[in-house]
Amino acid sequence: MEDKKEVQQGTEKKAKGLTTRQRRLKDWLDNNFQSGKFFSIEEVVKGVVDKDGIPYYTLNKNPHKHDKCLSLSRDVRAINFNITDRYIPIVKDTKGGIKLAENEQEIKTFVGRLQKQVENQCKYFNTIIYKSKLDGTVPLFTFAGRVLGEDEIKPVDAYKRETHE
Repeated sequence: MEDKKEVQQGTEKKAKGLTTRQRRLKDWLDNNFQSGKFFSIEEVVKGVVDKDGIPYYTLNKNPHKHDKCLSLSRDVRAINFNITDRYIPIVKDTKGGIKLAENEQEIKTFVGRLQKQVENQCKYFNTIIYKSKLDGTVPLFTFAGRVLGEDEIKPVDAYKRETHE
């Protein structure tokens, strides 16, 4: 396999060019293109093979792992990050299937889903940061909007676990 030539840009490393396996994936998606068809991870793993018929990808059958094929996910990201070659972006459906984008609207829909995921992550991070700054205080309202009574308000140490004796 060819090595990725990496270019340092700030603190991020961006891949320049694609590996042989990534080019084979892109070519396989291009050669097997069918309008509207998303290829499942299993189909890609079986279909993307080298000249001797040996698969480039291995399916992860561990039920405790979320990603069925981590190297495939990384290759899709590498192809989409690649700016030196003018490849059509790869889009995913909600079930994890992939294909080359057919039009700009399909790309916008895919990016919109990614944007919602990022927004949810940011809300989660902001909630954690907010909770870390409570510093011995609690809100004076419940989530239902009811004002807390004086006997319901108690100081909270956000960095100490309660011990039960």
